[in-house]
Amino acid sequence: MPLTLSRTSLVLTCILLLAGPLLTACGPTSRDAKPVTTALPPAPLPQYKIGDEFTFRVGPLDDVQRVVAIDGDIITYESRVFGVMKHSRAFTNMPEWTGSGFTGALKMKTESPMDAIFPLAQGKSVKSRGVNETGGANLPFEVTCTVEESQNIAVTAGRFDTIPVDCVFKHAQGQYHFSYWYAPSVGHWVAVSRNGRYHEMISYKRAP
Repeated sequence: MPLTLSRTSLVLTCILLLAGPLLTACGPTSRDAKPVTTALPPAPLPQYKIGDEFTFRVGPLDDVQRVVAIDGDIITYESRVFGVMKHSRAFTNMPEWTGSGFTGALKMKTESPMDAIFPLAQGKSVKSRGVNETGGANLPFEVTCTVEESQNIAVTAGRFDTIPVDCVFKHAQGQYHFSYWYAPSVGHWVAVSRNGRYHEMISYKRAP
């Protein structure tokens, strides 16, 4: 019987490429979430400078993600784990990275930009259709990003009031999530979960 690669297999391949075998998940309780004591105002698009550094615990590794280039709204980072990583300032737009010895590449595109969720305010939502081009396979999806209720969470870098943004990707065989806990006081997310793999900030340094 010939071996065929099903859509389910492609989905699993894409998910596994997001994090290699060393990048194990921490449990959701790592966030130690509490209600915020003071309501957070809507958060505008974050601002960055070349030289900004954000260090995350990614499985057993401490990964310094350093801003090395800014082209309009596209921020380029150098990362030990993800290689050359690009994020829009509106991080609801799809990220991409080249991969390294620890993880594979990721390349995703959407039909329309998802900037309209900013400024972040609870209940706002944006939606688009797109394609995951990771590994040469074109996997279509529909993505919806929603601003959730504000949370005060604990990470290694400290406690922060955050605005969680959850992005749900639906495809033919199911769905997966990218979630960000954006801290306005830092101007960056202090935790991120990519399909259950939770990475928390352990330190940050903003360029002068």
